[in-house]
Amino acid sequence: MNHIQEDILVEILKHLPVKTLMQFRCVCKSWLRLITDPFFINTHLHFHTNSNRIIFPRKFEPPLSISPDPYLNSTHKLNLPYIKDFTFYYVKGHCHGLLCLIIDDGTIVLWNPSINQHTTLPIPKKFKKTREVLGFGFDSSINDYKIIRAPSFDCKCEVVGYRPCVEILTLTSNYWRKLADEVIPPYFIDNNQQSVTVNNAVYWLALGDVSTVVLKFNLTEEKFAVVPNPPDDCRSRISWVGVLNNSLCVLHSNMKEYFDIWATRDDCNWEKLITVSKILGLDSLEPLDYAPLCFNKDGSLVISVTGKGLFAYDVALDEYTMFSDVNKVSFFQEDAAYTESLVSPETMVINLNTPNFID
Repeated sequence: MNHIQEDILVEILKHLPVKTLMQFRCVCKSWLRLITDPFFINTHLHFHTNSNRIIFPRKFEPPLSISPDPYLNSTHKLNLPYIKDFTFYYVKGHCHGLLCLIIDDGTIVLWNPSINQHTTLPIPKKFKKTREVLGFGFDSSINDYKIIRAPSFDCKCEVVGYRPCVEILTLTSNYWRKLADEVIPPYFIDNNQQSVTVNNAVYWLALGDVSTVVLKFNLTEEKFAVVPNPPDDCRSRISWVGVLNNSLCVLHSNMKEYFDIWATRDDCNWEKLITVSKILGLDSLEPLDYAPLCFNKDGSLVISVTGKGLFAYDVALDEYTMFSDVNKVSFFQEDAAYTESLVSPETMVINLNTPNFID
């Protein structure tokens, strides 16, 4: 291929889904080189930012991957060697199509289910397995991924002599380093919370003095901060934090017939993104039973409802449509909408050097 031909090929291939590109690697050596090239991987990732799949963890069973499009009805079982019968696992966060998991034996795994590749990470000292809080994100200032070990509320309550600390593993170094004690945040994090990442930072819901707060960890500065809550004119409380349309979002509920989703791009100025009615006839559900996952191309909002399944909420019609009735067997195993990508957890330490990945 000459330069012009390769440019044209990149323009064509970047539109294709990951599954198709994985098959195209066998066409010829030049296609294999192109599809595994860091520049193309980043180009494809940027183009498919809103192409989501939903990972549905299941107790003692491999997770499911579900299309958020209710008309596709695409569901398949994922395969990870570490997850076998009677294996318990937690999804701790995701970034660029990579999922960070803790297996019940304490193994920490980075996994790209779209290309079915994974790698294991070193285990930090005195690691309390599934009681631990981890965050996962991409630091664009050094073009590298970071895993953060943050103070756990469960360890504080259940582990005798627990001493909170903050540790970071940068993938190019592949070892844990402890941050100074003054970096420890003012609040502890529920270990059942997934981390979310956007704008070069990782966020969790933390247990504040009187209510939940959004805790931020700046990946470049490696410092914690509490994000100011949205305007609270009706004694609402935050029961969910996530990312929608590349903005940090929280769910505010006053325990009535609806809840509000607020969005911010700068951690300061909040705008009400959408008001969502609760499902009629399910009055027993609490606000924390609703977890928005992503927007579909038709504008509907995909929401996971604890014990009931996955729904598409039509904003204009104020209607719910169930498109998957898989039930959660454990409240603490949260779904997540991840981006399908070509990023390889096995080789990204080499590929991350050039060029820069998008944040």
